[in-house]
Amino acid sequence: MNFLTGYFPFEMQFMQWLYEIGNQFLDIFFWTISQVGGTIAIVVFMCITYWIIDKTKGKKITYAITLSMTFNNLLKMFFSAKRPFEYENYDHLRKLKDSKLSDSASGTSFPSGHSQNAGSSFLSLILYLKKKWLTVLSIILIILVPLSRLYLGVHFPRDVVVGLTIGLLTAFLSFKLLQKVNNMGFIFLITAIIFIPFLFLKSTSHDYFRSFGLLLGAGAGILFEEKVVNFSTDNLSTKNKLLRLLIGFPIIGIVYVGIGLIPGFKDINLLVVVHHLLVSLTLFGIIPLIFKQLKI
Repeated sequence: MNFLTGYFPFEMQFMQWLYEIGNQFLDIFFWTISQVGGTIAIVVFMCITYWIIDKTKGKKITYAITLSMTFNNLLKMFFSAKRPFEYENYDHLRKLKDSKLSDSASGTSFPSGHSQNAGSSFLSLILYLKKKWLTVLSIILIILVPLSRLYLGVHFPRDVVVGLTIGLLTAFLSFKLLQKVNNMGFIFLITAIIFIPFLFLKSTSHDYFRSFGLLLGAGAGILFEEKVVNFSTDNLSTKNKLLRLLIGFPIIGIVYVGIGLIPGFKDINLLVVVHHLLVSLTLFGIIPLIFKQLKI
């Protein structure tokens, strides 16, 4: 077989075994765990760390995550590998195919995006925040999120192993890089420029446009915050932390849903980039400005 576009026999045997031991409780449990590695949960992590825990560390964690997401979608685009349930006579492996729950298996298989997200985000939390309880929780999730993708039947073992490895490496290498960089907005934008040429390939996926928009918008928002806003996360009261979340999350939701309702913003690739750029710009630049104006 071709390692990059096919599968090893033992992988399908393992997937079949997972299918056979499945039950309703495990379906719901691993679906819940899988959501932790999804884009919505990752955006929530970025909001919490950047708005209320530590602004500088939040920028650095965001860099590792958005870099990893964009690189993952680039790799998926090039390898274009099929998922386990897409092979003939194996469609039953998709645990949630007849469920109202979504397994978020819309793109290609190799490498696993959820596993890579878990590696980049949770190792970043460990490296930057250095909390014992958070380290333990992060290690558990680094193991469980890839396992959830296997259990749900949407990835082969090699997909999650490679995805997780790339995510961990991205977090570690960006951690080392950002120890020497002060201008975060600049490093975001330079990184985005590197990814621009791949926007013009015929095979470029919708997911790539989305993740690129998030990366570019984060850079623009952080640059705007550094030059114009300069809000602080130091010595925040519990009240102000709650206020920031209660104000910030609805704004992000309104921007994301509202722009998505405009015709073309979910279908035209350039507008997909603009849509996610505006969401990210709002998160990292506009909402901090609101916090500062409201004195919270």
